[in-house]
Amino acid sequence: MSGASGKFVRASKFRHVLPKAEKKENSYLDIKSSASGDGNFIKASGEFFSLPTTGGGGPVFIHPLTVKGKFHANQPTLNVHKGPVVDTDWSPFNDHMVATASDDCTAKISIIPEGGLHGHQEESAATLAGHDKKLHLVHFHPAAENVLATSSYDLSIRVWDVAKQTQIAGFADHPDLIQSFEWNINGSLIASSCKDRMIRLFDPRASGAASTFAGLSGGKQTRVVWMDSVSKIGAVGFDKSSMRQFMMWDPRNTAEPFHTLDLDQSAGAIMPFWDNDVNILYLAGKGDGSIKYFEVTDEAPFVHYIDENRSNEPQKGLALLPKRNVDTSQCEIARYLRLLTNWIEIVSFQVPRKADTFQKDIYPDTYAGVPSMSADEWLAGANNPIVVKSLQPGAAGAAVAGTPKAFVAAKSAAHEVEELRAVVAQQASRIQELEEELAKLKA
Repeated sequence: MSGASGKFVRASKFRHVLPKAEKKENSYLDIKSSASGDGNFIKASGEFFSLPTTGGGGPVFIHPLTVKGKFHANQPTLNVHKGPVVDTDWSPFNDHMVATASDDCTAKISIIPEGGLHGHQEESAATLAGHDKKLHLVHFHPAAENVLATSSYDLSIRVWDVAKQTQIAGFADHPDLIQSFEWNINGSLIASSCKDRMIRLFDPRASGAASTFAGLSGGKQTRVVWMDSVSKIGAVGFDKSSMRQFMMWDPRNTAEPFHTLDLDQSAGAIMPFWDNDVNILYLAGKGDGSIKYFEVTDEAPFVHYIDENRSNEPQKGLALLPKRNVDTSQCEIARYLRLLTNWIEIVSFQVPRKADTFQKDIYPDTYAGVPSMSADEWLAGANNPIVVKSLQPGAAGAAVAGTPKAFVAAKSAAHEVEELRAVVAQQASRIQELEEELAKLKA
Protein backbone atom coordinates (compact mmCIF):
# COMPACT_ATOMS: atom_id res chain seq x y z
CA MET A 1 0.00 0.00 0.00
CA SER A 2 1.15 3.58 -0.46
CA GLY A 3 0.54 6.88 1.33
CA ALA A 4 -0.32 10.32 -0.02
CA SER A 5 3.37 10.98 -0.65
CA GLY A 6 3.56 8.00 -3.00
CA LYS A 7 6.06 6.18 -0.77
CA PHE A 8 5.38 2.58 0.10
CA VAL A 9 4.68 1.85 3.76
CA ARG A 10 6.21 -1.37 4.98
CA ALA A 11 3.61 -3.83 6.25
CA SER A 12 4.54 -5.07 9.71
CA LYS A 13 2.85 -5.80 13.03
CA PHE A 14 5.84 -4.23 14.78
CA ARG A 15 6.25 -0.88 13.00
CA HIS A 16 4.97 0.87 16.14
CA VAL A 17 6.47 -0.80 19.22
CA LEU A 18 6.53 1.73 22.04
CA PRO A 19 8.77 1.76 25.13
CA LYS A 20 7.21 2.50 28.50
CA ALA A 21 9.24 3.02 31.69
CA GLU A 22 7.80 2.27 35.12
CA LYS A 23 7.64 5.12 37.61
CA LYS A 24 10.72 5.38 39.77
CA GLU A 25 8.82 4.56 42.96
CA ASN A 26 7.82 1.24 41.34
CA SER A 27 11.45 0.33 40.65
CA TYR A 28 14.46 -0.86 42.69
CA LEU A 29 16.19 1.99 44.52
CA ASP A 30 19.39 2.75 46.49
CA ILE A 31 21.43 -0.07 44.99
CA LYS A 32 25.23 -0.21 45.08
CA SER A 33 26.65 -2.37 42.32
CA SER A 34 30.21 -3.25 41.37
CA ALA A 35 29.60 -3.41 37.61
CA SER A 36 32.80 -4.22 35.73
CA GLY A 37 33.93 -6.46 32.91
CA ASP A 38 32.42 -7.31 29.53
CA GLY A 39 29.10 -8.86 30.62
CA ASN A 40 25.69 -7.27 31.12
CA PHE A 41 26.28 -7.01 34.91
CA ILE A 42 22.63 -7.69 35.74
CA LYS A 43 20.75 -10.90 34.89
CA ALA A 44 17.23 -12.13 35.65
CA SER A 45 15.21 -15.31 35.95
CA GLY A 46 11.43 -15.37 36.09
CA GLU A 47 11.56 -14.64 39.84
CA PHE A 48 14.85 -12.91 40.74
CA PHE A 49 17.58 -10.67 39.45
CA SER A 50 21.29 -10.99 40.28
CA LEU A 51 23.77 -8.15 40.54
CA PRO A 52 27.36 -8.24 41.84
CA THR A 53 27.97 -5.67 44.58
CA THR A 54 30.81 -4.32 46.66
CA GLY A 55 32.26 -6.06 49.73
CA GLY A 56 34.59 -8.82 50.86
CA GLY A 57 34.76 -11.94 48.71
CA GLY A 58 32.33 -11.74 45.84
CA PRO A 59 28.91 -10.66 47.16
CA VAL A 60 25.93 -10.73 44.78
CA PHE A 61 22.51 -9.20 45.33
CA ILE A 62 19.75 -11.75 44.67
CA HIS A 63 16.44 -9.94 44.76
CA PRO A 64 12.81 -10.97 44.06
CA LEU A 65 11.33 -9.18 41.04
CA THR A 66 8.08 -8.62 42.90
CA VAL A 67 9.70 -6.73 45.82
CA LYS A 68 10.24 -3.13 44.72
CA GLY A 69 11.33 0.03 46.51
CA LYS A 70 14.49 0.86 48.46
CA PHE A 71 17.24 -1.62 49.28
CA HIS A 72 18.11 -1.55 52.99
CA ALA A 73 21.63 -1.22 54.41
CA ASN A 74 21.94 -4.90 55.38
CA GLN A 75 20.46 -6.33 52.20
CA PRO A 76 21.36 -10.07 52.21
CA THR A 77 23.80 -11.26 49.57
CA LEU A 78 25.01 -14.48 48.03
CA ASN A 79 28.71 -14.69 48.90
CA VAL A 80 30.18 -18.03 47.85
CA HIS A 81 33.45 -16.91 46.23
CA LYS A 82 36.86 -15.76 47.47
CA GLY A 83 37.14 -13.02 44.83
CA PRO A 84 34.89 -10.55 42.99
CA VAL A 85 32.07 -11.95 40.86
CA VAL A 86 32.29 -10.73 37.25
CA ASP A 87 29.22 -12.38 35.69
CA THR A 88 26.10 -14.32 36.62
CA ASP A 89 23.48 -16.35 34.77
CA TRP A 90 20.23 -18.09 35.68
CA SER A 91 19.19 -21.58 34.66
CA PRO A 92 16.50 -21.35 31.96
CA PHE A 93 14.80 -24.34 33.62
CA ASN A 94 14.95 -23.39 37.30
CA ASP A 95 14.25 -19.83 38.46
CA HIS A 96 16.12 -20.58 41.70
CA MET A 97 19.41 -21.81 40.21
CA VAL A 98 22.08 -19.17 39.60
CA ALA A 99 25.62 -19.51 38.27
CA THR A 100 28.35 -17.08 39.34
CA ALA A 101 31.76 -16.57 37.70
CA SER A 102 34.60 -15.08 39.70
CA ASP A 103 38.14 -13.76 39.70
CA ASP A 104 38.97 -16.70 41.99
CA CYS A 105 39.12 -18.96 38.86
CA THR A 106 35.91 -20.85 39.70
CA ALA A 107 32.26 -20.84 38.78
CA LYS A 108 29.70 -21.88 41.36
CA ILE A 109 26.08 -23.00 41.29
CA SER A 110 23.79 -21.80 44.07
CA ILE A 111 20.15 -22.55 44.86
CA ILE A 112 18.07 -19.62 46.10
CA PRO A 113 15.34 -20.47 48.64
CA GLU A 114 11.68 -19.68 48.14
CA GLY A 115 11.02 -15.98 48.60
CA GLY A 116 14.69 -15.09 48.14
CA LEU A 117 17.63 -14.89 50.51
CA HIS A 118 16.64 -14.88 54.19
CA GLY A 119 20.15 -13.88 55.22
CA HIS A 120 23.66 -13.90 53.80
CA GLN A 121 24.19 -17.20 51.96
CA GLU A 122 27.75 -18.54 51.92
CA GLU A 123 27.20 -22.13 50.75
CA SER A 124 27.02 -23.09 47.08
CA ALA A 125 25.53 -26.28 45.65
CA ALA A 126 28.35 -26.98 43.18
CA THR A 127 31.86 -25.76 42.38
CA LEU A 128 33.35 -25.82 38.87
CA ALA A 129 37.13 -25.64 39.12
CA GLY A 130 39.57 -26.05 36.26
CA HIS A 131 40.28 -22.70 34.64
CA ASP A 132 43.86 -21.48 35.16
CA LYS A 133 43.00 -17.78 35.30
CA LYS A 134 40.09 -15.61 36.42
CA LEU A 135 36.74 -16.18 34.76
CA HIS A 136 35.10 -13.81 32.34
CA LEU A 137 31.56 -14.87 31.27
CA VAL A 138 29.07 -17.62 32.07
CA HIS A 139 26.08 -18.92 30.06
CA PHE A 140 23.67 -21.83 30.66
CA HIS A 141 22.84 -24.16 27.77
CA PRO A 142 19.39 -23.27 26.34
CA ALA A 143 18.14 -26.84 25.82
CA ALA A 144 20.18 -29.33 27.88
CA GLU A 145 19.63 -29.51 31.62
CA ASN A 146 22.56 -28.79 33.96
CA VAL A 147 24.97 -27.74 31.19
CA LEU A 148 26.95 -24.52 31.65
CA ALA A 149 29.69 -22.81 29.62
CA THR A 150 32.34 -20.47 31.05
CA SER A 151 35.07 -18.36 29.49
CA SER A 152 38.30 -17.28 31.14
CA TYR A 153 41.40 -15.16 30.75
CA ASP A 154 43.17 -18.48 30.14
CA LEU A 155 41.70 -18.11 26.59
CA SER A 156 39.43 -21.16 26.86
CA ILE A 157 35.71 -21.83 26.89
CA ARG A 158 34.83 -24.82 29.05
CA VAL A 159 31.51 -26.68 29.24
CA TRP A 160 30.44 -28.31 32.49
CA ASP A 161 27.94 -30.83 33.75
CA VAL A 162 27.05 -28.91 36.89
CA ALA A 163 25.30 -31.88 38.53
CA LYS A 164 28.52 -33.93 38.23
CA GLN A 165 30.77 -30.89 38.85
CA THR A 166 32.95 -31.97 35.93
CA GLN A 167 34.13 -30.47 32.64
CA ILE A 168 32.57 -32.34 29.70
CA ALA A 169 33.65 -30.28 26.66
CA GLY A 170 35.60 -27.21 25.71
CA PHE A 171 37.36 -25.08 23.12
CA ALA A 172 40.87 -23.69 23.59
CA ASP A 173 41.71 -22.31 20.13
CA HIS A 174 41.44 -18.59 20.90
CA PRO A 175 44.79 -16.77 20.52
CA ASP A 176 43.70 -13.74 22.56
CA LEU A 177 41.06 -12.52 25.02
CA ILE A 178 37.55 -13.87 24.44
CA GLN A 179 35.29 -10.80 24.29
CA SER A 180 31.92 -12.59 24.12
CA PHE A 181 30.35 -15.97 23.45
CA GLU A 182 26.77 -17.20 22.98
CA TRP A 183 24.96 -20.52 22.45
CA ASN A 184 22.69 -20.84 19.43
CA ILE A 185 19.03 -21.64 20.07
CA ASN A 186 19.41 -25.41 20.55
CA GLY A 187 22.93 -25.34 21.96
CA SER A 188 24.54 -27.21 19.06
CA LEU A 189 27.03 -24.39 18.42
CA ILE A 190 28.76 -21.55 20.21
CA ALA A 191 29.76 -18.28 18.55
CA SER A 192 32.58 -16.25 20.06
CA SER A 193 34.27 -12.92 19.41
CA CYS A 194 37.93 -12.44 20.21
CA LYS A 195 40.37 -9.57 20.62
CA ASP A 196 42.06 -10.76 17.40
CA ARG A 197 38.93 -9.34 15.62
CA MET A 198 37.84 -12.79 14.44
CA ILE A 199 34.51 -14.53 15.03
CA ARG A 200 34.47 -18.29 15.56
CA LEU A 201 31.61 -20.76 15.28
CA PHE A 202 32.24 -24.14 16.89
CA ASP A 203 30.71 -27.20 18.49
CA PRO A 204 32.51 -27.53 21.85
CA ARG A 205 32.01 -31.31 21.66
CA ALA A 206 34.23 -31.47 18.53
CA SER A 207 37.78 -30.37 17.90
CA GLY A 208 38.49 -27.16 16.00
CA ALA A 209 36.26 -24.35 14.80
CA ALA A 210 33.60 -24.99 12.19
CA SER A 211 34.13 -21.47 10.85
CA THR A 212 36.49 -18.56 11.57
CA PHE A 213 35.94 -15.22 9.85
CA ALA A 214 36.78 -11.54 10.18
CA GLY A 215 34.50 -9.54 12.44
CA LEU A 216 34.36 -5.78 12.95
CA SER A 217 37.53 -3.84 12.17
CA GLY A 218 37.72 -1.65 15.30
CA GLY A 219 39.86 -2.48 18.30
CA LYS A 220 37.15 -2.14 20.96
CA GLN A 221 34.84 -4.88 22.21
CA THR A 222 32.80 -6.89 19.70
CA ARG A 223 29.82 -8.94 20.88
CA VAL A 224 28.06 -11.72 18.98
CA VAL A 225 24.36 -12.52 18.85
CA TRP A 226 22.61 -15.52 17.27
CA MET A 227 19.56 -14.65 15.13
CA ASP A 228 18.33 -18.20 14.62
CA SER A 229 14.82 -17.43 13.40
CA VAL A 230 16.26 -15.61 10.35
CA SER A 231 19.23 -18.02 10.02
CA LYS A 232 21.83 -15.30 10.62
CA ILE A 233 24.50 -14.43 13.13
CA GLY A 234 25.13 -10.83 14.13
CA ALA A 235 27.86 -8.84 15.85
CA VAL A 236 28.05 -5.33 17.27
CA GLY A 237 31.19 -3.33 17.81
CA PHE A 238 33.23 -0.62 16.14
CA ASP A 239 34.92 0.13 12.82
CA LYS A 240 38.38 1.67 12.52
CA SER A 241 36.96 5.21 12.86
CA SER A 242 35.18 4.24 16.14
CA MET A 243 31.76 4.23 14.48
CA ARG A 244 29.51 1.77 16.30
CA GLN A 245 28.33 -0.84 13.81
CA PHE A 246 26.09 -3.86 13.47
CA MET A 247 27.04 -6.62 11.03
CA MET A 248 25.14 -9.72 10.01
CA TRP A 249 26.40 -12.91 8.35
CA ASP A 250 24.86 -16.00 6.82
CA PRO A 251 26.53 -18.86 8.77
CA ARG A 252 26.66 -20.91 5.52
CA ASN A 253 28.77 -18.23 3.80
CA THR A 254 30.83 -16.07 6.14
CA ALA A 255 33.33 -14.75 3.60
CA GLU A 256 31.59 -11.36 3.58
CA PRO A 257 28.98 -9.75 5.87
CA PHE A 258 25.41 -10.22 4.71
CA HIS A 259 24.56 -6.70 5.90
CA THR A 260 26.32 -3.78 7.62
CA LEU A 261 24.59 -0.97 9.52
CA ASP A 262 26.31 2.13 10.89
CA LEU A 263 24.80 3.13 14.24
CA ASP A 264 26.48 6.17 15.87
CA GLN A 265 29.75 7.55 17.25
CA SER A 266 29.17 6.83 20.94
CA ALA A 267 32.03 5.26 22.88
CA GLY A 268 30.30 2.58 24.96
CA ALA A 269 30.14 -1.10 24.02
CA ILE A 270 26.75 -2.34 22.82
CA MET A 271 24.71 -5.08 24.50
CA PRO A 272 22.69 -6.99 21.85
CA PHE A 273 19.45 -8.90 22.52
CA TRP A 274 17.54 -10.93 19.94
CA ASP A 275 13.83 -11.83 20.18
CA ASN A 276 13.51 -15.07 18.26
CA ASP A 277 9.70 -14.94 18.35
CA VAL A 278 9.20 -11.64 16.53
CA ASN A 279 12.60 -11.03 14.85
CA ILE A 280 13.37 -7.86 16.80
CA LEU A 281 16.93 -6.86 17.64
CA TYR A 282 17.52 -4.58 20.66
CA LEU A 283 20.85 -2.73 20.88
CA ALA A 284 21.66 -1.01 24.18
CA GLY A 285 24.83 1.02 24.66
CA LYS A 286 26.76 0.95 27.92
CA GLY A 287 27.23 4.44 29.26
CA ASP A 288 24.42 5.98 27.23
CA GLY A 289 20.69 6.15 27.75
CA SER A 290 19.38 4.58 24.56
CA ILE A 291 17.96 1.21 23.55
CA LYS A 292 17.56 1.16 19.77
CA TYR A 293 15.44 -1.61 18.29
CA PHE A 294 15.02 -2.99 14.79
CA GLU A 295 12.92 -5.54 12.94
CA VAL A 296 14.90 -7.94 10.75
CA THR A 297 13.27 -9.35 7.61
CA ASP A 298 14.26 -11.47 4.60
CA GLU A 299 13.92 -8.57 2.16
CA ALA A 300 16.29 -5.65 1.53
CA PRO A 301 17.22 -3.51 3.37
CA PHE A 302 16.80 -6.40 5.90
CA VAL A 303 17.25 -4.32 9.08
CA HIS A 304 14.41 -1.86 9.71
CA TYR A 305 14.71 0.77 12.44
CA ILE A 306 11.60 0.85 14.67
CA ASP A 307 12.27 3.30 17.48
CA GLU A 308 14.48 4.09 20.45
CA ASN A 309 14.00 4.18 24.20
CA ARG A 310 15.71 7.40 25.31
CA SER A 311 16.73 8.33 28.84
CA ASN A 312 18.80 11.08 30.42
CA GLU A 313 20.32 8.49 32.78
CA PRO A 314 23.05 6.28 31.28
CA GLN A 315 22.76 2.53 31.72
CA LYS A 316 25.57 0.41 33.15
CA GLY A 317 23.90 -2.87 32.26
CA LEU A 318 20.70 -4.45 31.00
CA ALA A 319 18.75 -7.67 31.70
CA LEU A 320 16.00 -9.15 29.55
CA LEU A 321 13.33 -10.98 31.53
CA PRO A 322 12.02 -14.35 30.25
CA LYS A 323 9.19 -14.02 27.74
CA ARG A 324 6.84 -15.76 30.19
CA ASN A 325 7.08 -12.61 32.36
CA VAL A 326 5.46 -10.28 29.81
CA ASP A 327 1.93 -8.97 30.35
CA THR A 328 -0.04 -10.19 27.33
CA SER A 329 -3.08 -8.13 28.38
CA GLN A 330 -0.97 -5.01 27.67
CA CYS A 331 0.41 -6.43 24.40
CA GLU A 332 3.86 -6.33 26.00
CA ILE A 333 6.49 -8.17 23.93
CA ALA A 334 9.61 -7.50 26.06
CA ARG A 335 10.56 -6.31 29.54
CA TYR A 336 14.01 -5.13 30.58
CA LEU A 337 15.79 -4.10 33.76
CA ARG A 338 18.08 -1.09 33.17
CA LEU A 339 20.93 -0.88 35.69
CA LEU A 340 21.58 2.82 36.36
CA THR A 341 23.96 4.61 38.74
CA ASN A 342 22.15 3.66 41.96
CA TRP A 343 18.81 2.19 40.92
CA ILE A 344 17.20 -0.21 38.44
CA GLU A 345 14.52 0.96 36.02
CA ILE A 346 11.90 -1.34 34.48
CA VAL A 347 11.23 -0.70 30.78
CA SER A 348 8.41 -2.39 28.88
CA PHE A 349 8.07 -2.62 25.08
CA GLN A 350 4.47 -2.80 23.91
CA VAL A 351 2.52 -3.07 20.65
CA PRO A 352 -0.22 -0.42 20.90
CA ARG A 353 -3.53 -2.19 20.31
CA LYS A 354 -7.07 -1.77 21.55
CA ALA A 355 -7.98 -5.37 22.15
CA ASP A 356 -9.29 -7.35 25.11
CA THR A 357 -8.41 -10.77 23.70
CA PHE A 358 -5.10 -12.61 23.38
CA GLN A 359 -3.22 -11.36 20.31
CA LYS A 360 -1.94 -14.61 18.85
CA ASP A 361 -0.24 -12.92 15.88
CA ILE A 362 2.27 -11.13 18.14
CA TYR A 363 2.65 -14.08 20.53
CA PRO A 364 3.72 -17.20 18.61
CA ASP A 365 4.55 -20.24 20.70
CA THR A 366 7.64 -19.32 22.67
CA TYR A 367 10.51 -20.83 24.63
CA ALA A 368 8.95 -22.97 27.36
CA GLY A 369 11.89 -23.02 29.76
CA VAL A 370 11.93 -26.80 30.13
CA PRO A 371 14.84 -28.97 28.94
CA SER A 372 14.64 -31.03 25.77
CA MET A 373 17.60 -33.27 26.68
CA SER A 374 19.94 -34.26 29.47
CA ALA A 375 23.60 -33.32 29.75
CA ASP A 376 24.59 -36.88 28.81
CA GLU A 377 22.35 -36.83 25.71
CA TRP A 378 23.82 -33.52 24.54
CA LEU A 379 27.36 -34.75 25.12
CA ALA A 380 26.56 -37.89 23.08
CA GLY A 381 25.67 -35.68 20.10
CA ALA A 382 21.97 -34.87 20.48
CA ASN A 383 20.81 -31.47 19.17
CA ASN A 384 17.17 -31.54 20.20
CA PRO A 385 15.08 -28.44 19.42
CA ILE A 386 13.89 -26.30 22.31
CA VAL A 387 10.48 -26.98 23.84
CA VAL A 388 7.89 -24.27 23.12
CA LYS A 389 4.51 -23.38 24.56
CA SER A 390 1.72 -20.85 24.17
CA LEU A 391 1.59 -17.68 26.25
CA GLN A 392 -2.20 -17.60 26.02
CA PRO A 393 -3.61 -17.58 29.56
CA GLY A 394 -5.06 -20.99 30.41
CA ALA A 395 -3.69 -22.67 27.29
CA ALA A 396 -2.50 -26.24 27.56
CA GLY A 397 1.22 -26.54 26.95
CA ALA A 398 4.54 -27.49 28.37
CA ALA A 399 5.26 -27.81 32.07
CA VAL A 400 5.55 -24.63 34.09
CA ALA A 401 8.87 -23.03 33.23
CA GLY A 402 11.40 -22.20 35.87
CA THR A 403 9.81 -24.45 38.50
CA PRO A 404 12.15 -24.92 41.49
CA LYS A 405 13.65 -28.41 41.47
CA ALA A 406 15.68 -30.35 43.97
CA PHE A 407 19.35 -30.17 43.05
CA VAL A 408 22.09 -32.22 44.66
CA ALA A 409 25.43 -32.23 42.87
CA ALA A 410 27.50 -35.39 42.81
CA LYS A 411 30.80 -35.15 44.59
CA SER A 412 33.61 -34.27 42.21
CA ALA A 413 37.08 -35.78 42.48
CA ALA A 414 38.32 -32.43 43.80
CA HIS A 415 35.63 -32.44 46.50
CA GLU A 416 36.49 -35.99 47.51
CA VAL A 417 40.16 -35.03 47.84
CA GLU A 418 39.21 -32.02 49.98
CA GLU A 419 37.01 -34.19 52.21
CA LEU A 420 39.84 -36.73 52.65
CA ARG A 421 42.23 -33.91 53.53
CA ALA A 422 39.75 -32.65 56.09
CA VAL A 423 39.43 -36.15 57.61
CA VAL A 424 43.23 -36.55 57.73
CA ALA A 425 43.61 -33.12 59.35
CA GLN A 426 40.94 -33.96 61.92
CA GLN A 427 42.60 -37.27 62.72
CA ALA A 428 46.04 -35.62 63.01
CA SER A 429 44.58 -33.09 65.42
CA ARG A 430 43.03 -35.88 67.50
CA ILE A 431 46.33 -37.80 67.56
CA GLN A 432 48.11 -34.69 68.79
CA GLU A 433 45.51 -34.25 71.55
CA LEU A 434 45.96 -37.88 72.66
CA GLU A 435 49.76 -37.56 72.64
CA GLU A 436 49.50 -34.44 74.82
CA GLU A 437 47.19 -36.25 77.24
CA LEU A 438 49.61 -39.22 77.35
CA ALA A 439 52.54 -36.91 78.04
CA LYS A 440 50.66 -35.38 80.98
CA LEU A 441 49.93 -38.82 82.44
CA LYS A 442 53.61 -39.77 82.23
CA ALA A 443 54.75 -36.55 83.90
